[in-house]
Amino acid sequence: MKKGRKGERPVQKAHVRKVVDFMNDGFHDYIAARVLLNAGLLQQGAVLASTAIEKYFKAVMATRSMESHGHLKTAHWNSVRNLEPVLFAQIDGDFLQLCKKCYDLRYTEQLSIGFNAVIAQREFLAELDATVALIEDTVVRASGDGKEVQTRYTVMKRENDARIWINNHVLAQSVKEAFIYSDNQVVHEIKQGSHGGLMEVTYTSRKIPANKSMMRPALARDQSNPLSYTMSHEANAATK
Repeated sequence: MKKGRKGERPVQKAHVRKVVDFMNDGFHDYIAARVLLNAGLLQQGAVLASTAIEKYFKAVMATRSMESHGHLKTAHWNSVRNLEPVLFAQIDGDFLQLCKKCYDLRYTEQLSIGFNAVIAQREFLAELDATVALIEDTVVRASGDGKEVQTRYTVMKRENDARIWINNHVLAQSVKEAFIYSDNQVVHEIKQGSHGGLMEVTYTSRKIPANKSMMRPALARDQSNPLSYTMSHEANAATK
């Protein structure tokens, strides 16, 4: 352990093995999530995105020899906020909340009444890619030895691997919002009704939603007609 100056907390040596393991595991989940999301399997992709962010956050914590067990939760991002405030300020909080919520989609029969989520393909990919790129850069810089660190992320990026490059606005250096609405995206909405029935709808849209929050409600009930529900995005007209 290295002593800091008077009044500073001691600088602890990072648990290097844990950092490497969390980074590798997080990256594998990230790539799997990207493949599923690009294939239109949004529910499955969102679940893996949740575990990817969880492991990446644990990698950040491990650079300071910190641990927090369990699946993605508020404690994880509070730790990252305290350790890396500049990094955390650039991450969409609603995206983290949605990832946390989407982990429950592993078992839809266990969803609580009122559960609802909207997963918009290009929007979700955009935030996932931005978040992972930020964390990869932060953890590499945390090594502190000034040497270039080769991670799986940097290798796949250099080799132009399609799994990391397809629809990646960060690597393409395009404006996030322009990327999201430059093409059709698949939108999946899921809601557990009070009557115990699960409602789901999947459609394509190219429109900017009225509610830009990723925690927007799914299948909102029309107050003037209890039997009618409104989707979060305007669906494309059916092909004639």
